[in-house]
Amino acid sequence: MKISLPPWPATPPSHGSVILRQYRDDDAHLVQEMGEDEYIAQMGALPPHPTTEQALAYINAYRQWAADGVGFGFAIADKTTDRALGEIVLRLDLGIGIATTGYSVSPLHRRKGVATQALRALVAYAWTIPVLYRIELETEPSNHASIRVAESAGFRLHGTGHREIGGATRAVVRYVLNR
Repeated sequence: MKISLPPWPATPPSHGSVILRQYRDDDAHLVQEMGEDEYIAQMGALPPHPTTEQALAYINAYRQWAADGVGFGFAIADKTTDRALGEIVLRLDLGIGIATTGYSVSPLHRRKGVATQALRALVAYAWTIPVLYRIELETEPSNHASIRVAESAGFRLHGTGHREIGGATRAVVRYVLNR
C-alpha cells in the first residue's frame, strides 16, 4: 500500500527565531551564499559558486520534492525579516516510517543557533506525520558543529558508516531520533 505524502504544512513550522518555509525565487541569494562554502557544495547537489540560473534550478528541484512524494525542502528563514538563512530537508520513506534530514546554514548566519532551532522545528513538524517513528541524519565525524546541533535536538549516536561525499568515500556518523 502506497502512503501519500502529507500536504505542505499550512502553518510554517517554527522554533525560536526561525521559521521553515517554502523556497522562493528571491532566495537565490542564499543558495549563492551557501555555494561559496566548499564543504556545502561538495556535500550534495549544490554546485560551487552557483550562478543565479543554477541557484534557481536548485530551488526548483526542492520545490519538486513535495510534488514527487520525496519530502520537503525548507528554507530556514528569520521569523521577523523572512530572510532565508539556510536550508533543512525532510526526506520521507513513509512505507517504513523513517525520515532523513540534513541542514546547511549560510556562512553569514552561522554560530547563531539557526541550525539548532531549525532542526527542532523540523522534528516537531515531522512528529505530526502519524506513520513516522524515526528520523535519521548523517554527518562527518569532524563536523563538530553539526554533531552539536543533532545532539541538542535530542538525536543520539546510532553508528558509523561510509558514504560517497564529493567524489570520495568518507566516514560518517549516524544519529537517530525515535518517537
